[in-house]
Amino acid sequence: MNANVPAWRKSVSEPWYTARMNYFAYGCNMDPSVMKGRLSKSSRRIPAWIKGYMIVFDVPWPNDPDIGFADIQPHPGGTVHGVLYTEVTKDGFAELDHQEGYPETYGRATMKVHTDEGAHEAVVYVGNPNIVRHSLKPSEHYLTCLLGGRDALPLSYENKLEHVPLHHPHG
Repeated sequence: MNANVPAWRKSVSEPWYTARMNYFAYGCNMDPSVMKGRLSKSSRRIPAWIKGYMIVFDVPWPNDPDIGFADIQPHPGGTVHGVLYTEVTKDGFAELDHQEGYPETYGRATMKVHTDEGAHEAVVYVGNPNIVRHSLKPSEHYLTCLLGGRDALPLSYENKLEHVPLHHPHG
């Protein structure tokens, strides 16, 4: 691939992957049952957060473009809580790329993620700016899936997510 291509556009088969890479999940992938089979035997699931960002639901679902999937965007003073998965396998990232619709729906970024153990670099999937729409809302099903990772979230953040306005198909 051309050296001028941004790093988030490179596929998992290219040399961006190195052993022991971390992944930060802030959507449905916070749920450990969703990530089963994508992690190395030594992988850990750790409550984590990214400072200076907020969660939004601006990535359109292909089956209903009025439903929004989770994304993060810069927001001074904001914090996005989620889960840090350590030591995700190369095959695990290949599956994540497929699931996240990389690169058409989500791109990849490397960001600083914080845990009680300190700061870590992690791969984070972020909405493709060419398709995001700021008026979207998540479906009840999607938000329920996202809250499958509630055990890793502070109660105040969980409550915030539980009160996100939902998409209603008929109004």
